[in-house]
Amino acid sequence: MSTRMTISVPDQLKVRMDEFGASTNWSQVAAQAFEKKLTGGSLRRGRRKPRLILDANQTSEFFRLVREIPAGFDSIVLNPFVIGEVILARRVPWIRHLSTFPLRFGIQPAEVMEHLASACGECVSRYQPFYAPEEDESLRRRLSWINDLSDEQDGLIAEATRMKEGSLEFKSRMLERSPSARKAFAASGVEKLDDPLGEMRHSYSLAHQSWVIADGISNGGKRSTLLDEPALVSSARRNPHLNRMFTMQVLYMLCVTQIWDHRLGLNIRPPESGKKLTNDWPDMTNVLYAADGDVVLTADNWLRRAGDVVEQALGIANPVRYLRVAEFLDT
Repeated sequence: MSTRMTISVPDQLKVRMDEFGASTNWSQVAAQAFEKKLTGGSLRRGRRKPRLILDANQTSEFFRLVREIPAGFDSIVLNPFVIGEVILARRVPWIRHLSTFPLRFGIQPAEVMEHLASACGECVSRYQPFYAPEEDESLRRRLSWINDLSDEQDGLIAEATRMKEGSLEFKSRMLERSPSARKAFAASGVEKLDDPLGEMRHSYSLAHQSWVIADGISNGGKRSTLLDEPALVSSARRNPHLNRMFTMQVLYMLCVTQIWDHRLGLNIRPPESGKKLTNDWPDMTNVLYAADGDVVLTADNWLRRAGDVVEQALGIANPVRYLRVAEFLDT
């Protein structure tokens, strides 16, 4: 059931809405904006508990060492690649164990970009890259049924395959855009960098982040966006999830182009031409699902170093921490 409402918008915004296309459901866009505003207000009134973001390389350790949600934490976050990995491994005890925890499931990064393209400024700044709680609960229940030989299991396996492949495809697109990042820095007279924190705070890094935001959300200009570029960039930077992700993408692109002094351990050797990414490729998309005070459970040394650089560059008072499961349990 729905209620009809009449709202007013500035004339310039109405012109841009008309240019965006008649297929857009503006009622749905408005409803999302209202929902985000209400959700945001409730979050401000009660401080959010931190979450644990589980990387694929720590699932076995998590299963071995963690029996219940640690005190003070809200939930376990699984990104699409991790969901796909866990399900396709068909390690039923792991899956059943995970399904007993309060879980949040991350939306595919490519889908996030699609959502942001049609969102208003307030919606972008408050966007949460997670499925709705009722969808989280549905998938959690389906995970607990994974050892049943049924059509439901077959559908879940197919869905897991799409999740994993979609995540690898998104990271591959970041690889393809990396040469543009290197060219932008070269145009600024930069050939080799030895101060990641200083460089990520530098004006040309921030300018390049603007390009990454606009390019990513518009899919390289192939997708129309509701907001113009300045408004889109400004709104994304106000969102803690998006600001972290796009800052990480700038750093990731530079690491792939081997621009850092090798002693820093930040450079990533890209796969040979024509070869696909492997499962052990650094999963920089984990940062999309992290907000202030969260913990990313990972054994990936590059992600741990890069994550620390991003947190310091953003000047976060309550930063995201990157720890192995055993390290986290010792803190």
